[in-house]
Amino acid sequence: MRDLTKSINSFSWAMSLFGLDQMMNLLQPSKAAAAFDAVTDATERQLGDVMKSTFRAGDNMQRAMVDMTMGFMSMEAMDPRRWTRMAGDVVGRTTEAARQAAGRAGAA
Repeated sequence: MRDLTKSINSFSWAMSLFGLDQMMNLLQPSKAAAAFDAVTDATERQLGDVMKSTFRAGDNMQRAMVDMTMGFMSMEAMDPRRWTRMAGDVVGRTTEAARQAAGRAGAA
């Protein structure tokens, strides 16, 4: 129990400092994005199969939503082919991740 408590406290402290560090990196978005990606990858590796598939489905959906939102703010919003392509990508990625999660849940 002592080791768990120490680990939780270390994690909380590290996340606080990480957040502060990334606030200072806002002027270097690529550096901040790389740091967030590294933490996301490390966290995803700790997930079990079902939770990993669930994460991927949600992550794909929110990444597609960001792409659509950013595309809407630019001239890309005027291209109906782009919207059709993006909608198809969202459905395809989400369906594939959900299929994988269901398969892993059924196997468990």
